[in-house]
Amino acid sequence: MWYIILGAIILVCLAVIYKVGKGKVGRLKTVNIESTEKEKQVEVKKKLLELKLEKKFLNLGRVFLDMFKTATVRIKDSAKGIKIKKKPPGKFRPLKTMGSKKDDKDESVLQGKLLEAQVLFKKGQIDEAESKFIEVLEVEPKNIETYMGLGEIYGIRKDWQTAEEAYRYIIKIKPKFFEGYKKLVELFKLAKKWDEVKKLMEEVLNLGHQEAWVYENLGLGYKKVGYPDKAEAYFKRAVEVEPQNEKLLDYLLEVAIINKNKVLAQKAFNTLSGICRDEIKLQSYRDKIDIL
Repeated sequence: MWYIILGAIILVCLAVIYKVGKGKVGRLKTVNIESTEKEKQVEVKKKLLELKLEKKFLNLGRVFLDMFKTATVRIKDSAKGIKIKKKPPGKFRPLKTMGSKKDDKDESVLQGKLLEAQVLFKKGQIDEAESKFIEVLEVEPKNIETYMGLGEIYGIRKDWQTAEEAYRYIIKIKPKFFEGYKKLVELFKLAKKWDEVKKLMEEVLNLGHQEAWVYENLGLGYKKVGYPDKAEAYFKRAVEVEPQNEKLLDYLLEVAIINKNKVLAQKAFNTLSGICRDEIKLQSYRDKIDIL
């Protein structure tokens, strides 16, 4: 009820202002500035200024009245339980999603498009493969294989940010899909983001995934940022998981030599010499261990 009373008061005030302003405008129309004596020109200019101020006030009153009307409508709508819809910012258009149930025909078409995209990618037709992968997403926005394909495409183009977004979306959809983590960590290594490598692998460890590739990448991350002692601990863990992995033994030997850990270096060398056939590499390791 209060807004009705307030509205009435505002309307009365505006009517008075309009009447006064109109009267002054009429009077000013009869004034000829050119024929007015010099001593009266100041007074005429003063009246013109007053009229301008009154017009501004009148316009301000109209704005206030519009605001009041809008507020009144919102109050009425709220009382009726009507929600005022807000337009989304920008021109964002979400991907279309299908219902929870898909028939065999839809699934067949989807798999056909996905297979076509993968074949195009293997043939090196990157742009065509990208378009086909996007067609799959328009039907099934959470298709993991599609994001894996797109991640590889953007990685080839060295569009690191977009590739990262694709892989991160995979692990967001399925947090324990570790193939997505593998792709993402390889991307970080290509981009030389070693701090991101460490952070990501620690995240995987917290998920309870304690495989050799996780310890390997943690070791690489710490080695690249200048912490060979921590790198050694992770490479050692990696070798414990896969004791016959030549690449991991190489990593362990290298940091053990850097850290002057002769006992660990000799132990790793003994294991490596049993599986490695590269005599030049082995001799190089012997020479480095001997001078520790």
